[in-house]
Amino acid sequence: MIKKLTIFLLLFFLSACSFVFDSVKTYDSTKEPAYNVAVLLPLSGKFKNVGESLLNTIHLAYSQNNNKNIVLKIYDTNSDNFNAEKTAQQILADNNKAVIGPVFGSESLKIAKLLEESNIPVFTLSNDVSIINQAANLYTLSPLPITEMESSIDYASKFLGSKSFAVLVPDNRYGEVMMAGIQTSLQDRNLKLARYVVYPTNTSRLTSFVQKLLPKKELSRITEISSKLLKGEEVLDENGNKITKIPNANLDFDTLIIADFGPRVSLLASHLPSIGINTSSLKIIGLSNWDIPEIYTNNLLQNAIFASPNQINTTAFAKKHQEYYGTLPNMLDIAAFDSVITVMSLVYKDGDDLVNNFTNAKITSINLQGLAGNFIIASDRTSRRNFTIKQINKNKGGVIVLKENINLASFVKNYNYSTLQIEKLN
Repeated sequence: MIKKLTIFLLLFFLSACSFVFDSVKTYDSTKEPAYNVAVLLPLSGKFKNVGESLLNTIHLAYSQNNNKNIVLKIYDTNSDNFNAEKTAQQILADNNKAVIGPVFGSESLKIAKLLEESNIPVFTLSNDVSIINQAANLYTLSPLPITEMESSIDYASKFLGSKSFAVLVPDNRYGEVMMAGIQTSLQDRNLKLARYVVYPTNTSRLTSFVQKLLPKKELSRITEISSKLLKGEEVLDENGNKITKIPNANLDFDTLIIADFGPRVSLLASHLPSIGINTSSLKIIGLSNWDIPEIYTNNLLQNAIFASPNQINTTAFAKKHQEYYGTLPNMLDIAAFDSVITVMSLVYKDGDDLVNNFTNAKITSINLQGLAGNFIIASDRTSRRNFTIKQINKNKGGVIVLKENINLASFVKNYNYSTLQIEKLN
């Protein structure tokens, strides 16, 4: 019966013709006071499936919470033609006190700026940290790559003996923020940054960029040997022994960070052997996006580590999510779930009066149990949560857990993400 009711309500949501429509109300709001909270999702257009999936999570999180002094009002941001001005006007007209969403950073920033003077907090579902400091009412509860990376660096230095690092990072704003955060993390731990390489994202021809991981003299040596081997010429080492394959390069770093995800990770890794970088003797750090079969089976990335939020698929919520909707929650659902319980925690009864405390001071003192465990909202308006360190191992199911519940709140800095700049190496 619950399943049928949930499906009916979801179909009602998605078939509604009006620009805005109410989520499930479990009581008559004319009899019991309540505050409206806007939920902005793409429920039409090319990202409709993303919006529908998040709506499932938000609805389930809302229905399981005991605080019924919140009414969620769902707005379609339309994947293809988002009208920020019209949406903001409707949010104000409907007397919403807070906003959950949108999914994308650019949309979130537009809405936040339009609502900033009204002091309406916007809990974006995007993990684009570069937008956060551009509007004082903008917050993100998404797990952030920069905090994942700091957790991995801390683990590698303490437990794997990492002392000197090289970094491959994409040439975009994401890469710039990541690189600046990595530099800060290394400096805080007195760790060496040997070099970093910035590469373009619009080409698959990355050989010349990966080669920059080697000092010029070493690259010249490896290139010369490689060239002679290709020509069939005899090559001897310093002891007069014949060289039959590209030798291991002499590196001035013991750990390589690849701050990227998707197909480029495997592409970058494929260039390493050609310059004498033996990945089996090198410590490699990646991101939670590496938790996929494509990475598990890549021989060049075995034993690489990455940090990811604590397990979410074993929770009671996850089991209900699968029972009702046929899927387990994913990383994006963490921000959706945690945003719902955050706004609910900020509305409460004070005697007979209903009170909301959507102030920055209150929001940044949040300490709640979320979908992936305990989280806080720091003064930089991003979340801090515990992470698990995993290691790629195709012989043991893809990944193994090295350490659970690393408490990030104890050492992660507050960043001004919009102004983070890479420091040039001497």
